[in-house]
Amino acid sequence: GSGDVELNAEKFYNMIAVDERSMADFNAKSAYSIEIIQNYLKKIAELEEKEQKILLAQLITLESGWGNIEGLELPEPEETEETEAPPEIPGAEETAPQEEEPFDPASRWKTELFEPETPVFDTDYTMNDYDSVADLLKAAAGFEQIIVTYPYTYRPATEETKAYFDADTSAGLELYLSYRLITQTEESSN
Repeated sequence: GSGDVELNAEKFYNMIAVDERSMADFNAKSAYSIEIIQNYLKKIAELEEKEQKILLAQLITLESGWGNIEGLELPEPEETEETEAPPEIPGAEETAPQEEEPFDPASRWKTELFEPETPVFDTDYTMNDYDSVADLLKAAAGFEQIIVTYPYTYRPATEETKAYFDADTSAGLELYLSYRLITQTEESSN
């Protein structure tokens, strides 16, 4: 309601990294995350095959391995001029004025972006599987979007425990049973 924000890696990271303090926080974070994923999936579905393959390869590959992705044109690394450091003057750091950075109230929640230990999607999918999922990806833009949330209770942090989600396994099995029955019925009719 207060305008548009262009999503980038840092803004997305900041959104998902902030701890939820209430169900309202959790619901807002969930709604934003779902909307982002839905829009991203739609964009992937609309891409031409070459761009789609490159993007999918990026999603399942660590950034350090992107140089091996066929067709991906990486920007040339910026060359920095190395200059000689000025000679050290004893006691100079004591008298040099320190530039003070402005206070950022959100700084306590932010951390520097870094390459994670796993790719964006940690999966056993490989690009060799692309042909088997390409039609499904293209069709995703036309699917009716249904959001199914696994039943749980949010347990806020206490002095003794961290916040956690308590899954309701019985309700979860019942929720997904209708999808399993559809699949079993379709398989038995073939």
